[in-house]
Amino acid sequence: MAAQCGVLNADGQAQPDLRLQGPATLDTFGDPIGAMFIGVHEHSIVPDVLRALQH
Repeated sequence: MAAQCGVLNADGQAQPDLRLQGPATLDTFGDPIGAMFIGVHEHSIVPDVLRALQH
């Protein structure tokens, strides 16, 4: 997984328009099932997501 939850392709390159959240991120960002962790994690990636949407 790349910075800001970016998903990597088969070549290991980050996909700028795709983010991963929830159980698939287990042990990467803490407990992905607890609402507190999901909220904090979502908040941390909002600036990057907004930048991606502007392009």
